[in-house]
Amino acid sequence: MNKLLSLIAVLSFFAVANSAPKDKWPTKYEPMVAMPEANTVAPISYEQYEKMAAEAKNTQVRKIAATADESKMSQELRDLRDSLNKLGFDAGGKKLAKTELYKEANKLHKILLDAKINAINKPNDYKFVVAHLAPMAAYRSIVYRMIPVVAPSQALRQSVVDTIQDSYADMKLFFPDSEWEVGFAYITEPFAAAKVDNVDIPASAKQFKNEGEVQAYLTGRIANETQWANAILASIVVPADAPLVLDNRLVYGKMAFSNKADTDRYTWIRQYDVTAARARMEKQLYSIRMNAVYNIQKSARLASEVAALYGIEVAKAKIASVLKIDVMAPTRKDRLSIVMHKEFAGSFLKNPDAQAHLDAAITHLQNSVVLNHTAWLSYSKVTDQATNAIIDPAFFKARIPETEKGFQNAIGLVYGKQNTVTSVITGKTVKINFRQFLLTGLPHDSKNMLPTIFDDKGARYLNRDGMRYRDYAWGRAIGWDSAIYKNLFPELDAIIKDPKQGKQVADLQVNDYMRVFTESRGGTQIADFLLGYVR
Repeated sequence: MNKLLSLIAVLSFFAVANSAPKDKWPTKYEPMVAMPEANTVAPISYEQYEKMAAEAKNTQVRKIAATADESKMSQELRDLRDSLNKLGFDAGGKKLAKTELYKEANKLHKILLDAKINAINKPNDYKFVVAHLAPMAAYRSIVYRMIPVVAPSQALRQSVVDTIQDSYADMKLFFPDSEWEVGFAYITEPFAAAKVDNVDIPASAKQFKNEGEVQAYLTGRIANETQWANAILASIVVPADAPLVLDNRLVYGKMAFSNKADTDRYTWIRQYDVTAARARMEKQLYSIRMNAVYNIQKSARLASEVAALYGIEVAKAKIASVLKIDVMAPTRKDRLSIVMHKEFAGSFLKNPDAQAHLDAAITHLQNSVVLNHTAWLSYSKVTDQATNAIIDPAFFKARIPETEKGFQNAIGLVYGKQNTVTSVITGKTVKINFRQFLLTGLPHDSKNMLPTIFDDKGARYLNRDGMRYRDYAWGRAIGWDSAIYKNLFPELDAIIKDPKQGKQVADLQVNDYMRVFTESRGGTQIADFLLGYVR
């Protein structure tokens, strides 16, 4: 199931077909739309977290005596599995030709839509699968719809085409007899209106015109589907002595496990597996919200300009030549000079409703960390073997004290209960205001979080004993605007105000403070948003 979702994610956000429309940049950018609030799951307060953690520590994890098999699956889930496993085969069980798969993809669309009907009142095993599967309907034809946005950039287009082709090759190698090929067609191809079992199936939605429309779709339809899935998962309660059973043919197809024992075919799902799945949904919602804070206008144009530094799309990209950048030796300073050019002055700025997204983002991050911690507490207590487990509990039994400390730190930071972090490498401790920085400390222009000082003294190329060689340290980032990062690391403010040190010294210290943060227990759980700026 996770592999299927990963493939969908790759295809959805980094995808474009080989064919391309007229090669030009979009000239109009659509405004952002507000995030829909339907199907949201309530925030987990710090007091609730403490209660959840205590209950997880005290709950006895029971061993499973029974064997996972078909009889322990609900009829609803069996019916859903059978309908999915039939996709790509004719009535006689013969695999259909690739040219016929678009008809099967229309059947898949109906299955996905039907699966959501009254899902909240269905059996728990059905709800677990549908929560992961039904949101796929939002990705119908997404590759085809992305073409006008990605096509103008040759470098970006080729990169994502390679990704899609590699994904298809992997799918054919590892899942040759499953319904995955129908799902691949469903995501990549356009569809006209059709009928399935006398039910009208609408045509694919229109292609996106620009990055703004893609962002609006992400923060609208995709977010709403993810919220719905999270709400379905939140409704699942699995008794300790009656775990759910899933058939792995849902993932590998009806031809799989025909000569294998049921111990390979069926998987147990226990309450902490549901909790871990919810944590992943909350992290996805956090990422969606954070990706909605700043606009992504001219992203494809930027990709072309940066590609010109490497000899690609040189005729189309103009900024590098205007800035007289040495295209044979691009450095981070060169790449940043492209981003900071006036051409992108209106790009990557806060959207009008940025604060609402930030407020929601911190809630989803809190929920994600708490749910992960709660699940981990249960996983680390499991004593039976990993037979039939969807996730091997043994994976969570190493370095338990260190992991617990990491969760405590991450939870303290996201709730604002902790204001220091300590590097496990150097032992250095620094003050940090992570929660407040996320809520109120981010600049209006995200580009201002990028490096401002570079190691650019001297020449890019050096000569010694008649031999010319490159100085690979030239152009690396060494300083960031401490006026922004003091909102995250308040000790920088004292350095800025110190007449013996000053702002430039503080700018050079930002990376050291960030290193302590990422070297602390739990720091990497929540620092991912910042690593693209300070690393």
